[in-house]
Amino acid sequence: MSGKVVEGNTYLDRVEQEFRGLIIPRYKFRRFFEEETRIFFDCDDDDPMGCLKEILERRDLKEFVVLLLTKEKEGGGLKVLDISYRNLGTETLRHFITRYQSQLEPTVKMSLMAGGLEYLALIGYSYEE
Repeated sequence: MSGKVVEGNTYLDRVEQEFRGLIIPRYKFRRFFEEETRIFFDCDDDDPMGCLKEILERRDLKEFVVLLLTKEKEGGGLKVLDISYRNLGTETLRHFITRYQSQLEPTVKMSLMAGGLEYLALIGYSYEE
C-alpha cells in the first residue's frame, strides 16, 4: 500500500468541485482518506498509514460502510448514499472491500437502478466500530 493520505475534507472538496451542485454531508466521513484504497479513517497517532494498516486487518469492526455518489433519474439531483454491511463474522475491511467489488457492487448498481437512482461513482469505504 503506497497511496497518499490526505484530510478527508480535502478529498471531499475535490469531489464537490468535480460534481457541481453537490453538497456532501461531512458528518458521514472520517478525518483521513487514503487514495489508493479509498478508505476514510480516523487516527490519533502521528502515523496515519500505520493506523490504516491496523484498521485494514481488524476483525472486530461492527459494520463496513460503502459511500456512493448517485443521481436521481427524475430531476437529476445528486446525493451521497451510504450503505452499511454488518460484519457477521470476523471479516477484515481489506477482505470486505475485495468481496464488495466482486460480489456485492453489481447487485447494488441494479438495486439503485430499480429505485430510480443512477450510480455515478464510488466515493469511498469506511467502517463503524
